[in-house]
Amino acid sequence: MSYINDGAPYLILDFEGVPMVSSSFADETIGKLAERFGPVGFAQRFRLINMNPSVQMLLDRAIASGSQLSSTGMTKFLSGNEGRPVTRRSGRIKR
Repeated sequence: MSYINDGAPYLILDFEGVPMVSSSFADETIGKLAERFGPVGFAQRFRLINMNPSVQMLLDRAIASGSQLSSTGMTKFLSGNEGRPVTRRSGRIKR
């Protein structure tokens, strides 16, 4: 949190080589961050990259629960832009 508080634009959480995370880890770390910052603030401050499908599913649930989102897929959004701004033109999302 110190990096974020000290003005870093965002923090990359790299899950390369992580075969599995526990649901309690996902809830107590990623879920709590999503709760603290809200969906937009979380998406602006954190980039989740290199997740396998199992890890992504657990983090999706933790983010949805922590930020009280009604749908899943937040980690796809968070990992898809990898720090590049997302723009929308003519009804299509461009990365």
